[in-house]
Amino acid sequence: MKSSQPKKEARLEKKKRKLEALAEITKLNEIDKQSKSKMKHDLGEPIAKRPKESDTEQNDNANESDVRSVLSDEDYAQLKRELNHKKRELKNVPKLRTKLFGEMALLTIPSENRTPILFTDIQHLIMYGLLGSTSPCVPTRWCHLEKINKISHTVVILIDGLSLYHFSSYESQLKSIERIFEHKFEVVMPSSTKSTETMANEMMMAPLTNIFRSDLVDKYGSLEAAIDSTKNPVFMVNSIFPVSDNASDNDEIDSKNGTQTVKTDGEVFSRTQLLLSALQMIDEGYPLPLRGELANRYKDFVMTKDKYKAVTAQSPMFGVDCEMCRTSAGVNELTRISIINENHESIYETLVCPRNKIVDYLTPFSGITPKMMKNVTKTLTEVQNDIQKLLPADAILVGQSLHSDLMAMRMMHPYVIDTSVIFNISGERRRKSKLQTLAHEFLGEAIQKNPLGHDSIEDCSASLKLTKLKLQKGIDFGDAILVNKRRVNERNQIESTASESKDESTATTSTATNKMDRSTAVITSNDKFSEIYERIVKQKIDNSNSDNKIHIYTNSSNKCAVQKTCEVALNHALSLTHMSIEPKKLDNDKVEKTIKKVDQWIENVWQSAAPNALFIVLFSGQHDTQSSGVAMLQVKSKA
Repeated sequence: MKSSQPKKEARLEKKKRKLEALAEITKLNEIDKQSKSKMKHDLGEPIAKRPKESDTEQNDNANESDVRSVLSDEDYAQLKRELNHKKRELKNVPKLRTKLFGEMALLTIPSENRTPILFTDIQHLIMYGLLGSTSPCVPTRWCHLEKINKISHTVVILIDGLSLYHFSSYESQLKSIERIFEHKFEVVMPSSTKSTETMANEMMMAPLTNIFRSDLVDKYGSLEAAIDSTKNPVFMVNSIFPVSDNASDNDEIDSKNGTQTVKTDGEVFSRTQLLLSALQMIDEGYPLPLRGELANRYKDFVMTKDKYKAVTAQSPMFGVDCEMCRTSAGVNELTRISIINENHESIYETLVCPRNKIVDYLTPFSGITPKMMKNVTKTLTEVQNDIQKLLPADAILVGQSLHSDLMAMRMMHPYVIDTSVIFNISGERRRKSKLQTLAHEFLGEAIQKNPLGHDSIEDCSASLKLTKLKLQKGIDFGDAILVNKRRVNERNQIESTASESKDESTATTSTATNKMDRSTAVITSNDKFSEIYERIVKQKIDNSNSDNKIHIYTNSSNKCAVQKTCEVALNHALSLTHMSIEPKKLDNDKVEKTIKKVDQWIENVWQSAAPNALFIVLFSGQHDTQSSGVAMLQVKSKA
């Protein structure tokens, strides 16, 4: 039998050649990374990419020609250890990866096809970067942040006054931004006159310290319930729909979240807290007047009002339910609509003649029969006109999976309460319960039992009853997820107390907690901004507790704010710098110089950030208009 030793030696020599070739390529790539930015700046042209590892493996002869010598066994083992260490390091590098909704918002997409993300999306990413897996809000709709526990710190720069227009018009002056950021998105920002304060509230919504987190859990039972109870659900809705900034003189404005706190009799919390946010409406498939792909999808839809009033805790609720039949167009079209008021009185009821011929009446579900539709002449357009005249400008529509009703009506509305969202008995957000099940479980009523089909009045009445019941019981009533979170937190508190009584030195070592033990810095460019943030912090955290670890640095100019950010960012888990560009600085004869300064500021902060830092820059737009903003994101590598 022939010895296999020569073959083993040959294979070993081959491995050594490959490994040495890979080491050479790795060194060359590192040199490229270090010199790439300088060469781009000096030459103004991209650098040719080095061959991939897979390319070298395809051609052993090419590898052998690149290797000047065969490694000794000792050198081979050492090089193998070094490359394995490098591989492990790369596996632990945080990375931001965009998903479909994120891809659709990238500035590389033509504007007519681009669908922007929302400021809320960025807020969720910031909260996720700070809290990790314990965050009550995650950015999974549009991106994924890999190796979240390896994020060293988060640096956010918020610049008022600059918009997508300025970015697009002067992109050639933003050389540092172009080099630093791989991900640049169009983002819908607040457009109200009070947007600076509203944005500050939203940015400070995250439980920024352990003390803040503990206070929220003690008060609301869980972080999820705290977010639901303190959020301003119409924050971004008001930037998408034409909503007036002026609330009624009789409404008491809650300075904590911008919504009205006056509640109707018997309600233990404001009905505005049950409204779907803009992000929820997108996730649930509600028609919205957004740009890009969604604008094309809903181009034939109309709004329930030309102009809306600010919603309040006393805004009237209306139950809505529609029935549909299958038509020759291959879709379900509206054939009946029912609307009731809070007294469960029918205020609008009509059959509707669809645009196309009915091919399936879907009677077991719709209750519609050929006989009922025989002489119906009411058109969808007439129904839309009736509803526009009927509903007040601050109406809250209530229904089960209401998006399907609005789709059938081919209408858009900003204020909606969806019982399939606010009630959950499955313990999973994506698993919805039927209205029949909810009515039986919480109202003790049997609905949809008629063999001749559903009754739309009965259905919208059940949705309205469920909503009123929740308002009387509490934010977590009927929501298995919030209830379970509360129970888990209560159990953890009991276990923690018991553990501390045994050993007072016991301390948690979770990454999220360690991050939250570090402080948060808020850096502002003027006294006005500092006053806003100081007021928000005072409302959220008891100032008598000296360990709140939230530091506010007031500066006299944008330049000073940038310098302070460079000084303190490394010492904080989160640093938020809020600046503003004066309108006169954007005049035609000054705007280019201003843009160059902004680019240099961002370069300075980037250079001061630590490796593995999550770096976010927001051009928040011009708040007196509905201009889009820009969000730029990057995780800083160690190279």
